[in-house]
Amino acid sequence: MTALAQRDTAALADMSISRAEFAYLYYPNTAQALSPYGLEPALMWQLLFEKSDRGIRRALQKYGGRRTRLLSYDCGNEASQEGENTIWGPCTVRFASPGGDTASVRFFSQIIGRDGHYKFLSYSNKL
Repeated sequence: MTALAQRDTAALADMSISRAEFAYLYYPNTAQALSPYGLEPALMWQLLFEKSDRGIRRALQKYGGRRTRLLSYDCGNEASQEGENTIWGPCTVRFASPGGDTASVRFFSQIIGRDGHYKFLSYSNKL
């Protein structure tokens, strides 16, 4: 929420999976890379990146520069296991504005966790 409020695109990028992390950590373990889907890594990355980029631009346009306070988040009751990766989501963030108004928004789609490290898998959203 802080990075969004500060329009800190570098921090937002650091919090999401990079192309290299996608290639070495995510892609080999996702069902979409296996039969019957068999998506090629470059195509799968491009689709993920485009949706994520579009989502973060929408979030920055609508909520960037606004001070907010995180109240809670919900990524569902169960995570899925893909090899060594744990995937949570889709996730919803509940926050409050300085005036006290609250909102629940899906700023990102999923979180990936591995060996105690966590990142946003995608900033894809329907804003």
